[in-house]
Amino acid sequence: MKFDEQIYYLCRDLNNEWNFPNEMHINHQSLGSFFVLGDIDDYLSLHYKIKYVHNDTMIDADLIQSVNNRNFYVASIPLYGDFIFLFENILKYNWIPSQSVAGLSNNSHLLYRVKPWNIDKFERVCQQHDIYFVGFANV
Repeated sequence: MKFDEQIYYLCRDLNNEWNFPNEMHINHQSLGSFFVLGDIDDYLSLHYKIKYVHNDTMIDADLIQSVNNRNFYVASIPLYGDFIFLFENILKYNWIPSQSVAGLSNNSHLLYRVKPWNIDKFERVCQQHDIYFVGFANV
């Protein structure tokens, strides 16, 4: 089974739909979240790529599924340790990209929110080492 290993960055628009930031109404601002796409049978890949930035350099990190719980993934970042993320199915929300995204069908996709398991530790380590994570925003 082929999975899209991309981590997406999406924002809620005025209609409460998830969109890329550049699709937002010009007078509307919204914080976004990281997402991955599940398939119609609710399967997740064993592996995803997440990007982080350090010293103005974008670096890929592997997100590997936990053997104990399929909704937890770990990114081991050299020098900074392990970052644990929870992949949370958001009520079988079906997302259809409103823009063309290379390699992605315009069919409906299940969305899983990707969020740090321990947000306090996550933010502290990111601030302390001046790193931040980024998702694909189709810009």
